[in-house]
Amino acid sequence: TQMAEPGVDVTMWCQHSLHGSGSIFWIKQTSNSVPQCVACKNHKSKNCYFFTPNNRTVMSVNDKNASLTITVVDPTDSGLYYCSLLLNDKITFSNTTYLHVKEKTQRHEADIVSYAALHFSNKKSYRTHRPAEVMDPHVLYSSIQH
Repeated sequence: TQMAEPGVDVTMWCQHSLHGSGSIFWIKQTSNSVPQCVACKNHKSKNCYFFTPNNRTVMSVNDKNASLTITVVDPTDSGLYYCSLLLNDKITFSNTTYLHVKEKTQRHEADIVSYAALHFSNKKSYRTHRPAEVMDPHVLYSSIQH
């Protein structure tokens, strides 16, 4: 399993024994879906004639390894990826990598705190006070000395 944060680039690797006129495929599969080809190159490292690459996937092939880079991953890129080799009408599957792209975390605003600056004077107040039984239990009062 390969974990990734949204927005980063991810590279996966597989070993192969491609020679002659074969092709290498990168395939993605998610639960309840059919496998989907996400990249394909032939033995000359050219894109397969029947495949149009996605602008966020980059596949590289050398003598013994193939890589798949997905740029700016997002949670929809999560799934099981595997490499396959088509050579002489035979398909060979390589190792698998499960890519898990984390969901974007939503930041919750902190509890809102309301405050008021108070100015006390020596004048007498003629207001009547609320009875104690009417006080709101969710109101918090504080005092500060200086």
